Parts: sequence; structure tokens; C-alpha cells
Amino acid sequence: MKFTINLNFLKKTSFVFFFLLNLSIIFSLKSEDLDDLNVETDFDPDIEEAINEESKNIEAFFDAYNLMEMGSVAKNNTNTIKSKYIVDLKSPKGELNGWLAVSNTKFIDPNIFPSEISESNDTVDFKKVEGGSFIVNKNFPNKDEKELKNKYSFYFHFKNGLVYFTGTKKSVNVLASLKPINAENNFYSYPNSKNSTLSCFNLKDESGMTWNLCADNIKTKYKWLCSLENYTGSYLDSFCLPENSGNKNKQNSTSSNKKGKRFRKLLIIPTETRKCNANWNYKQFGNDWECTCAEGKHQSPIDLPSKNKALPTRMKPLFIYENVHPLLSESTIDGLLVQNENLKIFYKSGALRIFHSYMGKIVTIDGGVYHSEEIVIHTPAEHTIEGKKFAMEVQIIHYGKSKGDISKQVVLSFLFYEKPGVFNKFFEKLDYYNLPNEIDDFKDLREKFFIPELFYNNEEGDINFTKDFSFYSYEGSLTFPPCTERTTYFIAATPIPISSTVIGMFKEALRKPDYISGGKIIKSYEQPKLNNRKIQDRNGRKITYYQSKLKGI
Repeated sequence: MKFTINLNFLKKTSFVFFFLLNLSIIFSLKSEDLDDLNVETDFDPDIEEAINEESKNIEAFFDAYNLMEMGSVAKNNTNTIKSKYIVDLKSPKGELNGWLAVSNTKFIDPNIFPSEISESNDTVDFKKVEGGSFIVNKNFPNKDEKELKNKYSFYFHFKNGLVYFTGTKKSVNVLASLKPINAENNFYSYPNSKNSTLSCFNLKDESGMTWNLCADNIKTKYKWLCSLENYTGSYLDSFCLPENSGNKNKQNSTSSNKKGKRFRKLLIIPTETRKCNANWNYKQFGNDWECTCAEGKHQSPIDLPSKNKALPTRMKPLFIYENVHPLLSESTIDGLLVQNENLKIFYKSGALRIFHSYMGKIVTIDGGVYHSEEIVIHTPAEHTIEGKKFAMEVQIIHYGKSKGDISKQVVLSFLFYEKPGVFNKFFEKLDYYNLPNEIDDFKDLREKFFIPELFYNNEEGDINFTKDFSFYSYEGSLTFPPCTERTTYFIAATPIPISSTVIGMFKEALRKPDYISGGKIIKSYEQPKLNNRKIQDRNGRKITYYQSKLKGI
């Protein structure tokens, strides 16, 4: 096997890309080792000349990233290594603080990150990212925060096993947090920087997401990267090791070279890293989902107990909802909402969903504010009560907007059972005879709706308030990937009757329909799909029950 490089590409670029296939590979290889791998150790002279001309910093690059012949990647163990760059984060007092830029390809996903925080001065719009998916700190410039030197910087903290960041040094508004399980070097520079120093590194969190963090100087990078590699038990880069360790490696390398043993730099082209739950579906009811979905301890849905076995509570949040008009007044960056167009119901990720920037809000007893931005319809229902299953579940997903709550969700859920001849006021507004499907994946909504109309049948007049109702509450997760925890559920305790016709139409929407191709009708014999996740273990979670003062509610 021989590696070849396109010289025209090298001549057009001012740098050379080097990739790692696996950090466990030792990149200092003896010539006889290369022979065993069937890799030619002599590069084409033209290629080496191009590399030397186009990358003046190539030697510094290898020195910094431990890919020269004297370098090696050290396997970390459970013992804390003493080094000028390593802070012992395993100790009770171990913590890190500093200014870093952050990017994440998931920032624009409204299911994971809210669109904007507007309740404080620490504001960031996760949907408005710049080159490389970096978010922008709206506090910049700030005369009271002299250390905030550019618009990409946020103040990062590591404490008690969590990495989190704020907009300013003194802010208490946590914009996002993660629990790191792996840290590793990468080959990126600070965003829009004229300095080519490779000052970035990757953090992988327990949900499987990868975060790219960048420092504005190499020493800050080394301090964060080495400390987190040591904390997570990841492979340690050579610059993280004590100086005498590096000298020893250098002496050994020099000694080996005096004996005539040759070392070569090896370029390895990797395949793309597999992502958690890529192309997920409901075929196995979530049994095949990965990462947090499989490893989380507070997952949803669950089987709810009888009201007599739940912990009684008199505390309830405020449920405040508004009439949602079909003609949209604003657009969103993801294109789901377009100004002056009709609101839509989508077939997306195996379920029927409605997205809106604001359908109302829930204010929890601790003052947390959560905006309603998504409605998800499941047939059959996902939650059960004392093992009893229901025909449908409607989940209203609210995303945190207040200080310290932006990475949290609140879900208000309604369970429905079939009863012939009963029509629901809310569903009549959705035109259930004309729902989207796998081929025709969205339909316009043409009537305004009000979420509390879910409680009422079609014969009742206009509703403009949310009545008191009994509900269960517990701490869980989203019921679809990435199965984000820190999600509070409020589930209406009294199941609501609904016509078999309505249930049937929503089930039918999940089936691939008949369609026309080449002037012929193609029949689809596919059965309606089920889009419910299996019941999850409670794992000792507390389940509370609020009893409404209204009879039968």
C-alpha cells in the first residue's frame, strides 16, 4: 500500500492536513515496523519538497502534537500526573476557569439548544453561529469586562465534574453545561485568528456530543486539555508529561538513531467517526438507541403508579398559553418557520410535530421559565398508568429560557383513550383528514389553536383559559434521541376520550401512502408504524401527584 498526495492541492494550500485514525496508534514507527505494515517508508521527493515549501511550520507542528520521532502518546492511568500544565481536577478543590471559544454542530438544533436567551444580559442565539459553528457572545464589547477580548469568548468553569460557561466572568447565568468523558487534541485554530497556532481541542460529553473549545493562547489550551485528559483518563499528549519524561524519550530516540534505526512520519487518513443514534427510528421501540438513551438513569417514558401510591403535593406551576395563529409573524434560521407563511404540521423523525417560536409558557415553582415550542404526537401513548396502555399521547415540549435553565426542558403530556363519537376541540383544528406522511412531509395549518383545548370536546364554545387539572410529575428525559435528561414531566392524570376516527387517521399518517409513479398508482401494503419508546426503569425516582380542586379533573 502506497500513500499518494495530490501536488496541485499542496501547492494551492498554505498548510497540510494530518489526521489521526486512532489515538492508541503510536506515530513513531521504526522502519522495520513500517515494512510489517506493508507501507512504503520513502515518500516521493516531489511530495517532500512540496511539504517543505508549503508548510514552514511543519516541524513546530509535529513538536506541538507529538508526531515527531521522539514523541509518543502516553496512556493515562488512574494516578494523577504532576505537570506544570495539569490541575488535579479529581481533588475536592480542583477547578479550572478561563476564557474559551466554543463550537458545536448541534447548536442549531432546537431540540437540543433553545433559540435565544432574552431574560438576562448574558445572551447568545444558538441558531446564529459563525464559521465552524462558533456561537457569538452578545456581551462583547463590554467596558466592565476587560478580559472579554473578542466576540467568540465565553467564561468557562470546571467544577464538581462539570464544564459550564457563562457570558461574563461574574455572571451566574449558565448558558450550557456538559459532563466530559473524553478529551483529545485537534488541528484547529482560534476562529478568525491571523495566528495559525493550533489552540483548540475536543471534549466529548456523556450524551455523545463533541464540543470544540479554543483558547486564544497555547498555554491556556495546554492547561485545559492536559487537565481534562488527566481527569477523564484519556491519552495524554507529550506536552502534558513532566519535562524529565520528555527528555528521557528524547534521549532514547537519539540513542536509537545513533544505532542506525530509521524513523518516518506516517500520514493516516481516517474514516468519519460514527455518531450516536445516526438514522434512528422506532422499529425496535428505542432498544437499539445508544449513548445517553442507553446509559441514562433518568429516562422516559415510565409506568406511572396509582395516585394513592404517588407522593401528594399541593405545589403546581403556572400554565400560561396563547392562541396560536396560523399565519406566522417571524422566520427562524432553520427554515421551519417562514414569515407570512402558514404554520405547518410536519412528519419528522417518525412522528407528527408542530414547531412554533412561542405557544405559551410554564413557570415552575422555583421561578424557572420555559417556552412552549414543539408539539409531538405519539400513537400509541408512551406513558402508562399502572401498566394500562393508551391510544395516543400529545407531548408539549417547553425549553428553558431563564437563568440556569436553558439546558433543561419541561414536557406537558396528555393521554387519550378511544371512545366512539367523541371529537376533540384541539384536533378538529388540525384537519386530521389531511395529515402529512413519509412522502408528503408537511401540511399547512389554517385555523388558530389553543393548547388547553385538548381538555374539551368539539361541542364546547371558545376557550381562553387553562383550567385546573390533576397531574403526575417526575424528572425524566426527552423520549427520542438524544434522550436529553434534566427534563421535568407534568402528565395530566385523567386520560381524555377521543374518537376512534381521529386515532385511526393519526396512525395512518405514519404509514407510507400509495403514490403515483410513471402515471401508475403504486400500492403501499405497509402497515401503520408505531412511534412509542419502550417503558424505562424508574430507578428510584420520586413521582408526585397534584389533585385538582375541580371534581373529576
